[in-house]
Amino acid sequence: MLQKKFRGLSALQVSELFEYEGRSTSDRFFHINWRIQEQPYPQFAIITPKKLSLTAVSRNRLRRRVSAVLHDHFSAWTAGMRIAIVVKKAAIDAPPGVFRESLIRLFDSMNPKT
Repeated sequence: MLQKKFRGLSALQVSELFEYEGRSTSDRFFHINWRIQEQPYPQFAIITPKKLSLTAVSRNRLRRRVSAVLHDHFSAWTAGMRIAIVVKKAAIDAPPGVFRESLIRLFDSMNPKT
């Protein structure tokens, strides 16, 4: 699990990513917005809307799957990145390998350090 300082984006910070200068990328499983700020470490927000599933159990399972990929690739992130990952409905039924590959491919396309 990521330390709290890495996963601590407030609602205001997330809305800034979607409304202002943030850049974005997406595929059929995820939509990712990010922005580079002046801070010593990257921060993440994993968003699983209620329209994905009415049960918190399945939404939390998706968050944990995304968090596991983030944790495995954490050393590749640029300091100062603020990232909001929105999980789409197609990700619920995605096999683990496809889910992981899709997220890694999006990370590679957006991360200048790799």
